Amino acid sequence: MTPPLIGITTTRAHIEYNRYRDGIAAEYPNAVMRAGGIPLLIPLSIIEHGDESQLRSMYERLDGILIPGGGDVHPDCYGEPLTEFEYEIIPMRDQLEVTLAKWAFEDDRPLLGICRGQQVMNVALGGTLMHDIKHELNGKSLPHRQPNEQVRTYLAHQVEVKSDSRLAMALGCNRVAVNSIHHQAVGKLAAPLKATAFANDGVVEGIEIPDAHFYMGVQWHPECLVDTVPEMETLFRQFVQSCTR
Repeated sequence: MTPPLIGITTTRAHIEYNRYRDGIAAEYPNAVMRAGGIPLLIPLSIIEHGDESQLRSMYERLDGILIPGGGDVHPDCYGEPLTEFEYEIIPMRDQLEVTLAKWAFEDDRPLLGICRGQQVMNVALGGTLMHDIKHELNGKSLPHRQPNEQVRTYLAHQVEVKSDSRLAMALGCNRVAVNSIHHQAVGKLAAPLKATAFANDGVVEGIEIPDAHFYMGVQWHPECLVDTVPEMETLFRQFVQSCTR
């Protein structure tokens, strides 16, 4: 059986002078390969120098899409003004990922959204985001943004997963400890989506379309936990298996 080809969107980082690099943390392609897939990085150059037909041509060759973590989605994407809380906004990345999330929804093509990726899924289908969890919950939230110096395998809090969800099936459990590296989260949930997992402060930690082949997002970073939390490797294996045509 030919391993499925999984497209992973990238972000852009400044190198020096007027030079930039399109890439993504190695944990994402590593987790896909470990689960039996072949990762293919999707550069922002396809938005910068190409057109939608070229992006579509690449998309049609893919068996699944992974939208990883990163900076904030511009509030323009969900009809709200920019606030003091947004940072690391890359409009080309917003355009690329929102487009792919819409296409995957329309075509029932497997998609896994991680952290920012979950937020992109919600925005793409008509939802909104909390601009800053701590601010919007009046300081009564869990510490969702762990310090940068904290290792990414640190388990920050528990997540309750609805037992009747596809996510619970993919994880093999309905309660799991997760890492937490975000300051935004799902606000108004898009109509096609179902919230499937929650932190103790009510923040949405998982979303999905129940009757889709695989259209699922998680707010934590499972790619960093495949060696230490068995349920995270299971999640990636379920995703890659869903991408096998």
